[in-house]
Amino acid sequence: MPYRIYIEIYERILAFILKANKKNTKLIFINGMRRSGNHYLMKTLMDSTSATVFFYNNQKAFKKISLKNGIQTKFRWSKHILVIVGFEDLLREDFIRASAFVEDTCFSNAESLQLLIIRDVRNLMASRLNHAHLSVGLRAKPHIVERVRKIWYDHHRQWPDTTCHTIRYSYFSTDLKKIELKPYHMNFIIEPQKVMNRYGGGSSFETNDFDSRYLNFTHDPIYLQLIEGFQELDEKIHGKW
Repeated sequence: MPYRIYIEIYERILAFILKANKKNTKLIFINGMRRSGNHYLMKTLMDSTSATVFFYNNQKAFKKISLKNGIQTKFRWSKHILVIVGFEDLLREDFIRASAFVEDTCFSNAESLQLLIIRDVRNLMASRLNHAHLSVGLRAKPHIVERVRKIWYDHHRQWPDTTCHTIRYSYFSTDLKKIELKPYHMNFIIEPQKVMNRYGGGSSFETNDFDSRYLNFTHDPIYLQLIEGFQELDEKIHGKW
């Protein structure tokens, strides 16, 4: 109960700040599959901007933004505010519509940007299978396997796309530099030396060799189902297997 009261008070304070600085507030929406680097992208944007940042974590589609799933703030001596709204596991079209809903209900006429982060199929699926919570559903329910496959394909099938800017995890800085970020008070990109995993839960692996984690699952039947038929598209976007 005390924590709930604290969240409600803090939410009202932030709402007041945003309302008072409405004309100086800009938005960046982030979407990606869980374990694709969403929080690394958020941390990079937060470190790169000179504006005050409010990051609303793991928001529900077609609902007003809320602090219930976590808030990260970084206050600076600036009248400018950058609001980062994070979604996870939304299809591309749902992400676009969910972003528009937040704009219309909370930030009318604010300048905004939509970023979709994608990751190679082998390491993404391995990471989900290695995650204690996510692996349970994947191993027990075939429809979850199909849902995960559907999201990965949906995020990749229109690459490259400049409407919903696509950021490849393995080409992070390269893809970000293609986007005009100066309106969001970023003159250059600062990638974090230490990844904040307060809401991302951190890595499910003990190794930091991000490009070879799939090797732990090459004979796993669920893993093989998850990546089946995606090699050609994956190679086109992320590089040779």
